[in-house]
Amino acid sequence: MDTHLADRFRMLDSMRKSKLYRARLCSSLTIPSLLPPVGWTEQMELQQPTSSVGARGVTSLASRMLSAMMPLNDTPFFKFGLRSGVEPTAEITQYLETMSYQVYRKLAGTNLRETIYQAIQNLIVVGDCLFHIMDDYKFRVTRLDQYVVQRSVT
Repeated sequence: MDTHLADRFRMLDSMRKSKLYRARLCSSLTIPSLLPPVGWTEQMELQQPTSSVGARGVTSLASRMLSAMMPLNDTPFFKFGLRSGVEPTAEITQYLETMSYQVYRKLAGTNLRETIYQAIQNLIVVGDCLFHIMDDYKFRVTRLDQYVVQRSVT
């Protein structure tokens, strides 16, 4: 890794220590795998919370939010329209509906649903995550402790 990049990561990482501490605490009380403790590896066992009420609440809420965003009824969860606000002709309406079905079928064959569910869980418990859209329409969520971002107003 470039030393300038490594220094920048360390500087930004040090500015988010308290946020990571709170997020790990919330995760430990609900779903520990969302943001495991520092130094945790796949070979180690995660300590499970004493009550499953928090985890059930998170999974239930995330499931309901996902169902509202992406219903399971095989119809597109979005609609194309004209930017100008003018009512399109019947031919243009049919073309836009056909396009929306084509895009929906392309997205339905990917891991979008599972990734959005994982992202929603992260947003509920941790409050942040990074959502990647790959060139081949595969999607990925990155945990809060694996990236740093400096947001600007613009």
